[in-house]
Amino acid sequence: MFLILALIAFVISAVMAIDIAGWGSPYLLAADDMMQGLTTHEWREMTEDEARRTWVARQINTAISLRKGNDTKAKWIKRSLIAQAVAVALLSVSVAIELWPCLCMVGG
Repeated sequence: MFLILALIAFVISAVMAIDIAGWGSPYLLAADDMMQGLTTHEWREMTEDEARRTWVARQINTAISLRKGNDTKAKWIKRSLIAQAVAVALLSVSVAIELWPCLCMVGG
């Protein structure tokens, strides 16, 4: 029973790790058309201060979304690590149960 539970915990950990590696965090990056439009008429009509504030605001939004995405990934990595630790503990119990009779015969 402990061996089956260990296998299930390992599978859960592996699925979490694969999902983390393959999951694209929803980062809010500046769109290509926005970046190409930096020299358009709209930007030319802004004062230098307005243009800087607009650009900084977009950079801040990107940084915030990167942090949120990384925080989410970190939470799932911790959960995967916990599942792995549980799996190792269950596997250890399973091995100990199987080996205990052999150890008793050698010692006695």
